[in-house]
Amino acid sequence: TQLRDGTGDADLNVDFQQSNDLPLQVYLEDNIIIRQMDKGKDYTIRGKRAFYDVREQRGLLHDAELTVPLPELQGIPFRLRADRIRQLAPRNFHAQRAWATTSEYGPPGYRRQATDIFLEQRPDDTWFFPNTPQIDAETGLLVYPERSWTTSLNNTFFVGNVPLFYLPSVSAPAEEPNIPLRTLSIQNDQIFGTQIRTVWNMFSLLGIDSPAGASWNLD
Repeated sequence: TQLRDGTGDADLNVDFQQSNDLPLQVYLEDNIIIRQMDKGKDYTIRGKRAFYDVREQRGLLHDAELTVPLPELQGIPFRLRADRIRQLAPRNFHAQRAWATTSEYGPPGYRRQATDIFLEQRPDDTWFFPNTPQIDAETGLLVYPERSWTTSLNNTFFVGNVPLFYLPSVSAPAEEPNIPLRTLSIQNDQIFGTQIRTVWNMFSLLGIDSPAGASWNLD
């Protein structure tokens, strides 16, 4: 932990460890960076103002951005930018007036904009596609692989600054761009004339959960 003496003349470097039984709540302003490592995932939250309960790992950040590298995309981060981000539990977040993307660019090339976005971890195991549990190296217990999952309300999908679709609810893995239109092509021939061909992701289109490893398209 680094503390400044308030005059700007010197830094007071303090390194301490605290018991998990003791409460610690802090209010922060300016350039805030909070890093958390949990079950192999490195969560980074940046914000301008924050109230944070260190022991409970809960907090409220304003003008904030959360990034989580996704193993499913070879470490490409999932980015969640919002007016307010609440950390509800160590790995559960609720963002308000937010957008989400896996685009790596500063201004994202595509994004899902919503009034509310929830990010949580779900076991990567379904009735259709059961997974084999793994042994946790630290505890020796059997655990199921988990997957970052998002649920969002009042969604508008943007490519650049152009809105494409609106959906009231979307629930899907975080690595999915969550844009229901998969492909779009236009062609012309002497038999059928001008044609517009589209492929839609039915899970995203209907706003329902997709089982791991399953695909459902509408051509």
